[in-house]
Amino acid sequence: MNKSSTPGIKQIQYDRQLRLWGDHGQKALESGRVCLIGANALGTEILKALVLPGLGSFTIIDHELVTLADCGSNFFVHSSMINQSRARITCDFLTQLNPDVHGIYIDKPSIDDLLKQNTFDFSQFNIVITANLSINTLNILANHLWMLKIPLLVARIYGFIGTIRLQIFEHYVIEAHPDDTIPDLRLDQPLNTFINYCNSIDLNSLTREEHLHLPSLIILFKTLQIWQKQHNRNDLPHTHIDKDEFKKILDQLSHHSSYDIHDKEKYLENFEEAKRTIPSRLVKTNLPSTIKELFQDQSCLELSEQTNIFWFIIHAIKLFSENEGQGLLPVRGEVPDMITNTDSYIKILKIYQEQAKKDCEIVNNYLFDLLKKYRLSNEYIDSYDLAEIYCNNASFLKVLRTTAIKNENNLIDETDSNLSWYIGLYLCDLFYEKFHRYPGEFLSDDRQFEIDLNDLKQISKKLSSKNFMSDDKQQILEELCRYGASELHSIAAFIGGCCAQEAIKLITHQYIPIDNTLIYNGIQQSINKQYNQINADPILIEIAWTAHDYDLHTIPSLQLVTNPLVSRQFSPISNKIFTNLQQLNAEYARYAVWFPYPKLAVAELDPPSGLFQCSNVGENYSIHLSCEQGGGVISKIDFASFGTAIGACGQMKQGTCNAANSSDIIQRACIGQQKCSVTASTDLFGDPCTGTSKRLLVQIECNPPQNNTYWNFTHIDPMLEDFLKATDGHSRIISFSTQPTWLFQQDTPHIYPDNATYVDWGYPVGTKFIDDTMQTLGDYYGRLFAWYTRGGFIDEYGLKHNSGYEYDWDYTEIFNEVEAEHQMTVEYYTRAYDAVIQGIRRHTNNYDMKYVGMALGNHNEFDWYRYFLNHSNHAPDIPLDMISYHFYAIGSSRIDPQSWESFFTQLDTFTFEVEQIEEIRKILSPETRTTIDELGVILSDDNNPNAPLFPLIYWNAAAALYGYAWGKISRYGINVVGHSQLVGYPQLSDLQLQPQYPSVALLNWTTGEGTAKYWTSKLLIDTVDIDNDQGVITRTTDINNQNIFSQAFIGKNNRRWVLIINKRYANVDVFLPGCTGGRMQIINEASGFGPATEVTLTLSRITLSPYAIAIVHMPATDV
Repeated sequence: MNKSSTPGIKQIQYDRQLRLWGDHGQKALESGRVCLIGANALGTEILKALVLPGLGSFTIIDHELVTLADCGSNFFVHSSMINQSRARITCDFLTQLNPDVHGIYIDKPSIDDLLKQNTFDFSQFNIVITANLSINTLNILANHLWMLKIPLLVARIYGFIGTIRLQIFEHYVIEAHPDDTIPDLRLDQPLNTFINYCNSIDLNSLTREEHLHLPSLIILFKTLQIWQKQHNRNDLPHTHIDKDEFKKILDQLSHHSSYDIHDKEKYLENFEEAKRTIPSRLVKTNLPSTIKELFQDQSCLELSEQTNIFWFIIHAIKLFSENEGQGLLPVRGEVPDMITNTDSYIKILKIYQEQAKKDCEIVNNYLFDLLKKYRLSNEYIDSYDLAEIYCNNASFLKVLRTTAIKNENNLIDETDSNLSWYIGLYLCDLFYEKFHRYPGEFLSDDRQFEIDLNDLKQISKKLSSKNFMSDDKQQILEELCRYGASELHSIAAFIGGCCAQEAIKLITHQYIPIDNTLIYNGIQQSINKQYNQINADPILIEIAWTAHDYDLHTIPSLQLVTNPLVSRQFSPISNKIFTNLQQLNAEYARYAVWFPYPKLAVAELDPPSGLFQCSNVGENYSIHLSCEQGGGVISKIDFASFGTAIGACGQMKQGTCNAANSSDIIQRACIGQQKCSVTASTDLFGDPCTGTSKRLLVQIECNPPQNNTYWNFTHIDPMLEDFLKATDGHSRIISFSTQPTWLFQQDTPHIYPDNATYVDWGYPVGTKFIDDTMQTLGDYYGRLFAWYTRGGFIDEYGLKHNSGYEYDWDYTEIFNEVEAEHQMTVEYYTRAYDAVIQGIRRHTNNYDMKYVGMALGNHNEFDWYRYFLNHSNHAPDIPLDMISYHFYAIGSSRIDPQSWESFFTQLDTFTFEVEQIEEIRKILSPETRTTIDELGVILSDDNNPNAPLFPLIYWNAAAALYGYAWGKISRYGINVVGHSQLVGYPQLSDLQLQPQYPSVALLNWTTGEGTAKYWTSKLLIDTVDIDNDQGVITRTTDINNQNIFSQAFIGKNNRRWVLIINKRYANVDVFLPGCTGGRMQIINEASGFGPATEVTLTLSRITLSPYAIAIVHMPATDV
């Protein structure tokens, strides 16, 4: 056979896999070197799956001899080979599978001896794989490989359970092959050559045939040019109004003078394609956050001669982005298929490919200079080929760093039921350490089984402080004892194949490997799941597509509540939070400036001073006193006490604890000064009462006298700025829900925390305002809104405060859950509502602002609605634009996913309340709109720092509740349903933050990534077409709808979609006729912290995993 024929043979032999990872991937595999430790059934299945596709070489380390047990589970050995070297026999058979693969074995010394001698060179391998290696040996090996930075794959089977654990110091994913990507077309920042090509096409001069085959990409860009010109904008359409106007222009462009009646009656496929692809092609071009993280990685910023080539290329791409790329990545050079003729498509493709080539050459020049600088250019002569691969995949480059196996315990989430088997295996390893055998491995009789099981349970109980195995999981220990560490070939084959896949990902640097651990349950044939199937026969979803049910007016939205993790002043993820908020494109997002952090919520925490100037701070904080406003100096100290003094300004009283030197110290520091600062510390004042919490209270006078106010927007402005920027172009609801406590009657003034990030759940005090006319209340809100909408305000003493802000938003919500926070009656609240509106109008002269009233938190308060919605109970000219109220399902357990099925029955009860409120509203004030602007779940003990953290599937259960709520409530025509809420968190000790309702969060409080709740909101926002979609009659065979919720919608151009929600903690099968060929977007446990997974449906039967939310986009057809 001559050498020239070899590639052709390989092309045929490896045809299927070449389609997966290409020639360069195959080349990498053929140069791959793998070390396998353990030639048992599992180990040989792993190597078989690597040898067949053409692994370069392997080394087997195994000192064991073939046993009778091997003959029952390992197809590579049989009884005639008993007592022979297992490594030698399996090596011989494996190399016969593919003569191109080189294999050797080491059967002496054992792996334990090799590690003790520390002479074996593991650095020669790309990967080391272990198969059922004992825990002590594994730990020594893992530590050794971690130091060498060699990837380790730990494979294990134990009866019907299989696991794979990846330990890797740093792995580079160069070609991730994402399932669903947005084309890199950059219509918002178009290529100059593309602009020139589009401008060369005159739509009016096209022939009928040219118009029918005009590429949809050209259609979209032409439409965009017209839309931008009409609106004097250079961005993309964002809102529903923008998109509707955009579609109208597109429809106008679809007309052609030469079309006859038949052309006009049928759909123009290219224009329909343009309309259909708006969501994927009219998208803002950004630098992905994952790439930003790579650019900021220490390895990228600090190159050296020892740095991996990956980081040199990342650095080169970074230089391109910062210079020629103008903040963007190189063009990918791919164009999606579209309805047009071949010549037109090739012209467009050529434009993008030529730009991609230019960008790649620039990146390669940067790379060459970097390699030359570090004297590495001779090692990478073909750097252009590398640069080209990286540029083509720049958006999806990724670095994976797992935890070391020595930190294994840190990976275990004690409350996650999916890891129970994995934890059980850990306990079996501890059993092995103690008895030198696995539980149930050598059973002489049933009594030995009971002894082993009892010993295993005792080991579990000793670890109860770590909660490794709770009582309700003890049956897992029984199953593991029955397995007796047996190897089943079917499990070995499955785990072996999976492990080989992971090895190929690591060798080729293609596709994304598992992150830490994979668990396979052979009993239920599930990965990382232990769910039961709820129904044997699928639930049939029957849809009458021509039977109108109701019009869709309900906008999916969300709320963001102020807290330190939102603020860029305190939060490491603030930027990520607002980026995610912006990407939602939500209408009517509610921004709630709420009381638990007074300095983040109230602009005037202390009342106007009169002629006295006062300060009140806690221990180790500083008072700041000033007379400089009037050009004077501090002339008198009326009161000073470091201890337990109390009282408001002008009413301060010394407590039982007082530092006698307080007045002297303040006088020395302040008298005759324009301003002064003094720290309230025992170092300065001494300690008048050890062990007692102390404060420093001071009252001064100025010469000449001056009046002071204490307006302070330091912590409030940044968050509101970021919110308004992130929601620019969309409708917003702003709720400054917290009133200063000094407006209320109270026996002693409330002391708020000195630290802006400290929580104060007791801040709302008082039930009646000091000023019964409520004008002072109105003035507070009037000045507050003037600060943000009119550039500033004039304070209580006539002093002008300038802000420079002239913001505009749609709705202002007045107060929050007042029946709870200040125990107001509806009559009292109604007066306050009117007073606030009058105050805002008085200070801003803004009569266009719309208002939201009530924001009730309790339920069945129908008298509130009857009174408030009666216009005769309000002052003249007071609008009732919108009302709001809230709903939270309450979780009785934080760790039991089964119990969360109750969320849906709680929502069912709430919908009866919605129906009754709607009846009242329609009678009294039918023009008033409604927003349910807080809807979500709160788990028990949510603000308890010691409460256990819920398992990850909770996000899916809470997300399913919101999707279910939106779907059910949309039937009543409610205008907005807001998902609560974007940012919550448990105790974050590193940021010194106390818990803030972690179960309500839509984002991960550590990374800022979206949870299933966030992605469900985005899925609904992106899918619904308000006022155009219509609900159609939808029925199911699910008795009492106990398992699923389903609602179908039809919109413009017969766009059909179906919302399906699994309400159970179990798999549920549904049958949706006619869905084959359509697309399904599904959010479930597998989608994790990522967006909905999108699949093309090849069957009408769909399996919904626990608490899954799916939207099925039905294939196009005439209805």
